Amino acid sequence: METNYQQISTTNWRKIISEILLKFALEFKDQDNFQMVKTNILDPTIDYIFDRLYPYILASSIIFLIIFALLCAIFYMILRSL
Repeated sequence: METNYQQISTTNWRKIISEILLKFALEFKDQDNFQMVKTNILDPTIDYIFDRLYPYILASSIIFLIIFALLCAIFYMILRSL
């Protein structure tokens, strides 16, 4: 059971967080601010993530193609033996 102080504290935190989120939303509606965040934060982050994941994506694609080629070869051998 929450005490009265905890309820007031929780309410104050929610109000503060709500106000901060509202101010962020209003600032992001400005095209210049959004472009700055996109250019300086989002694009480099996405580039970094893609650079780190690229070898795994490439390896997975190669493994998938090899499995697909083997599957086609096995299917061809089965059909040829009938």
